[in-house]
Amino acid sequence: MDSLVEKVNVKQVKIALKTLPKGSDAYDKAYSAAMERIFAQRKEPSEVAKKTLSWILCARRPLRTEELLHALAVEVDETVMDEDNFLDTEQILTICAGLVTIDEQSGTVRFIHYTTQEYLQRNREHWLPGAEVETAGICAAYLCLDDLSAGPCSTKQDYDRRVKALPLLNYAAVNWGPHIGNLSEIDFASDLGRQVEKKALDLLSNAENLSSSSQALFKSSRDDFFSGEQIAHEGKGLSASHWIARFGLTLLFGRWDSGEAQWDRRDFEGRVPLSWAAGEGHGEVLKLLLKTGNVEIDSKDRLGRTPLSWASGNGRETTVQLLRDWKADVNSRDEDGQTPLLWATQNGQEAVVKLLLSDSGVEIDSRDDYGWTPLLWAVRRKDEAIVKLLLDTKQVDVESKATNGQTPLLWAVQKGNGGILKLLLNSGRVNVGYEGEDGQTLLALASEYGQEAAVELLLATGKVDVNCKDVIGQTPLIVATKCEHEAVVRLLLNTGKVDVDWKDNFGGTALLWAARNGQEAIVKLLLDTGKVDVYWRDKSDWTPIRYATEKGYGVIANLLLSTGSDQVVPPSRG
Repeated sequence: MDSLVEKVNVKQVKIALKTLPKGSDAYDKAYSAAMERIFAQRKEPSEVAKKTLSWILCARRPLRTEELLHALAVEVDETVMDEDNFLDTEQILTICAGLVTIDEQSGTVRFIHYTTQEYLQRNREHWLPGAEVETAGICAAYLCLDDLSAGPCSTKQDYDRRVKALPLLNYAAVNWGPHIGNLSEIDFASDLGRQVEKKALDLLSNAENLSSSSQALFKSSRDDFFSGEQIAHEGKGLSASHWIARFGLTLLFGRWDSGEAQWDRRDFEGRVPLSWAAGEGHGEVLKLLLKTGNVEIDSKDRLGRTPLSWASGNGRETTVQLLRDWKADVNSRDEDGQTPLLWATQNGQEAVVKLLLSDSGVEIDSRDDYGWTPLLWAVRRKDEAIVKLLLDTKQVDVESKATNGQTPLLWAVQKGNGGILKLLLNSGRVNVGYEGEDGQTLLALASEYGQEAAVELLLATGKVDVNCKDVIGQTPLIVATKCEHEAVVRLLLNTGKVDVDWKDNFGGTALLWAARNGQEAIVKLLLDTGKVDVYWRDKSDWTPIRYATEKGYGVIANLLLSTGSDQVVPPSRG
């Protein structure tokens, strides 16, 4: 077997990997030999290799080259970056014996092969013990640097300069919490763990560095609409208690001085720690917060959202149940009138909807300020599972209307969701004969949008008028023809009940519209009925043949002429 032990660069390792026999055992032997070679180096390069491999293995996203270089230069017990600690990329690649490479397209650092990641993940405790602890410590140390002690930047230009000087800042701010959250009591009990714990508590106690970190945390997720004027407010007021709650840092909850915790403090969005713990689904921290007795369970942020609202909208089933157990208001309303049930429905959180519906006190037909009910939202989202849950309660208003007049049935027809439409029709509580202000019926609406399934289901009820007219005298057949929906035209004609040659208020027939729009297939369908008048003139005195001829639809014109020749006397308008 061609071992990786002699390979010292990326190209050689790639070639060696291709020649290895298939199977994890072959890869394991090769990687073991390569790792032994790496750790047989002098102490300094060996440590660099260990840190590099640990970072690539534990990083929550691929790191850019400059981010990795800064991560490797950090000293956990220092607050200033030492320029002498920086390595160059080639040094790192050499030290790692070809197991690491730079992705040319993205500029990120990665393992040479997916099997490298698999091998190191399976053998982490042997080759890279404490990798997660070290990664968490470096993130915390980076956020404690003196360069961040000036507090948050006041302009976007200042912030951009800061990130350029500290390229690991955004990664550390966003991922420090999750890295710390992955640690256990056993991790904290080690020498390195105690060092990391101290650094984490130092960060939580340092208001200026924490504010700088909070700004980076929120800036990283808001690039699309971020403006220079907003930057000073990003992350403002996000205290240590918010960080602990937002990232579910249960182990730090008790280690941090709770006397200074201010567990009900509000951040720049008016959110309290309880709101963050609930919204992010951190049940253990949520329970600890509730047990302090110093939190308001229905505290509202500046948009009027409560912890239960955030948990429901984000699909945090466990925290929703915890908050219900602690008697949170299941019908709390935010500034737009939205309840937790509305938030869960419009975000498609089926499990949470089911949980909230099990509460006898929940308002099933709660309306927001625009008249939208949970059922309307579920139909609009085409969420068949949630529609069924709501209908199964037998308490929901199936005919509820939003302020724009839309009903669940109207939305189902317009969106063309056959499953939802069937559920609504089977409820036996919907008005199939609905007619809008413009005289348009459900069948006409489905015909306009070309919703075959909806047309089929409505026709199957036997309760719709296939020849209903809107305010301009157009039938579903004319509407479907105008909108060029051949399949719908076919469905309507197959009923055998359609007035094929009906004239609208402008004298237009389905055949006139089909010829005018160049719809050859629909023209053939209409001609095949033998019930259309090819010589009929609309109020502009145009016949189907003239429309087809003038618009250059030769095939259609010939079809019409050949059919018209069978008619003895061309009709006249008078």
